[in-house]
Amino acid sequence: RTTLDAWFGHLDVVLVAEDGAWMREREQDWVSAGVLSDDWKPGIRDVMERYVDRLPGAFVEEKEFSLAWHYRRAERDLAALRSSELAEHLIGLTEKSDLKVMEGSKVIEVKPATIGKGTCCQTFLARGHGFVLAMGDDATDEELFKVLPESAYSIRVGPTSTYARFNVYNEVQARELLEALAGSE
Repeated sequence: RTTLDAWFGHLDVVLVAEDGAWMREREQDWVSAGVLSDDWKPGIRDVMERYVDRLPGAFVEEKEFSLAWHYRRAERDLAALRSSELAEHLIGLTEKSDLKVMEGSKVIEVKPATIGKGTCCQTFLARGHGFVLAMGDDATDEELFKVLPESAYSIRVGPTSTYARFNVYNEVQARELLEALAGSE
C-alpha cells in the first residue's frame, strides 16, 4: 500500500493492496479487510526459510497478512524442483487451516483464505463504481479477472491465456497504457 500511495495516492481513485487485504477509498485512509491473525507466520516462515537455504537466490517477503517465497533470481531447473517441493509441503501444512497457498509467477504465497482479489473485487463492485480497470501479470490475478463484469477493463500483462478481456505484451506496454490513460483526463 505504501508503493500504491507513492504512485497513485494523489489521484482521485480507489486503491486495493495486498490481494485485497487493504482498500483505500477516494481521499480516505487505508482500511484492512478485517481482523486477521498472523500467529501462523512463524511456522510457515521457518519452512520457507529452510527452502531459501536449499535454493540460492530465493528469499522470503513478509507482508502484513501474508508470506511470500520468491524464486525469480534462482537457477531455473533447481527452482522448478524446490518450488514444487515447497508448494506440496505448504499445502500439506495448511490443508486443515484457514490459510491458502497461492502459486504465482515465480512466487509461492501463503495467506488467510478470506483474502483474495476476487473476494475484494466483489465487495468493491457492490458499491457501484463506474470505471473499473484491473491489470495484472500473475496467475493470482486470474481470480480477479474471473469475477469482473463485462463493463470492466481487465488487462493481463504478458502473452498467456487469461480470463482478462485484453492483453498487453509486457510491463513497458502496461506503463505506456497507464501513462496514456493518465494523460487523457
